[in-house]
Formats: sequence, C-alpha cells, structure tokens
Amino acid sequence: MSLFVIAACLAAGCMIGFMGGVLGIGGGLIAIPALVLLMGMSQQLAQGTALIMVLPTIMMAVRKYNQQTRIDKRVALAGAAGAVVFTWVGAQMALGIDSTLLRQSFAVFLFFIALF
Repeated sequence: MSLFVIAACLAAGCMIGFMGGVLGIGGGLIAIPALVLLMGMSQQLAQGTALIMVLPTIMMAVRKYNQQTRIDKRVALAGAAGAVVFTWVGAQMALGIDSTLLRQSFAVFLFFIALF
C-alpha cells in the first residue's frame, strides 16, 4: 500500500470517527462510498471492509453515550436481538447479488437517508 493510500485511509478514518461520534452513525454511510469511489473496491468488499473499520468507532461511541446514560438498554437489546439474525441473512443476500445492483441499491438507500 502506498503512502498516499495510507494517508487517505487515515483521513477517511478520522472523518468516519468524528461523524460517528457526532451523528450517532457507525460510519458505513461514509466509508462504503469512499472505498468504492476512491479505492475502486467492489460493493461487497467495501461493505465488508467498512464493517471492520467502523467497529472501533461504534465501540467508543457506545462507551461514551453509556457513560452519560444516553442509552435505553431495553430498546437497544430488543433491537439487537432481531438485528443479529437478520444481519446474517442480509450479508448472505449481499454476497450473492451482482456488485453493480448492490451499489445501485445502496445509492437508493442513501438517497432516502438524505431525505430524512
């Protein structure tokens, strides 16, 4: 990996961490497009890579929010219980879909998020 790529990854990581903490998002909404557009990754590779990239971000943000008692643990655990099963189902589907179709679906998802 070149020095430029390492610097770009560090810069993206800084932005992902900041946005994750401020907005309460894991950072995948930023990481995935960056990995696809800037690094030339397939959609599936970008999604899998982004999951690893945002894990520390999520853990740090959860810790900070928990210190300030800003987490409804009952709601979080109930949501997590359903998410565990369906994350596996979704990942299986994503790995079987054409990368272009998956990227287009992700773009539509981002469009609707932008409307929020």
